[in-house]
Amino acid sequence: MAEPYGTLAEVYDWLVPESLLTPEGSAAAFQGFVEVEPGARVLDCAAGTGTLAVGLALRGHDVTATDASEAMIERTRALAAERGVEVRARVCRWEDLAAREPFDAVFCVGNALTHAAGRAGRRAALRAMTGVLRRAACSC
Repeated sequence: MAEPYGTLAEVYDWLVPESLLTPEGSAAAFQGFVEVEPGARVLDCAAGTGTLAVGLALRGHDVTATDASEAMIERTRALAAERGVEVRARVCRWEDLAAREPFDAVFCVGNALTHAAGRAGRRAALRAMTGVLRRAACSC
């Protein structure tokens, strides 16, 4: 059976609001809500076509993009090359995130969590994403 997003990858952008279709617009959507220092290690989990990942790389972040779909990862790699930025793009499912090095921030936007199997699946996905976050030093 073909991967579900293999066919959808070429037309996926039709599902995305116009303001989020460019890397710049996608990254700007989070300005003021999420503050990430330039150079921070950022994971875009379930990156889809890579617009957010590439937008974050354009802002000076060290970006890794993961998605369960090879077709989506191919689109992410092509967009990063087109924009002249480095984004490590890898096929990776949530349950395989634990092997990743720690990140300063994790993004998982769009409809990604709806693909997790029920409440337990969503909780497992969220645990996997929080599990790769660098633990901040607390001066409390």
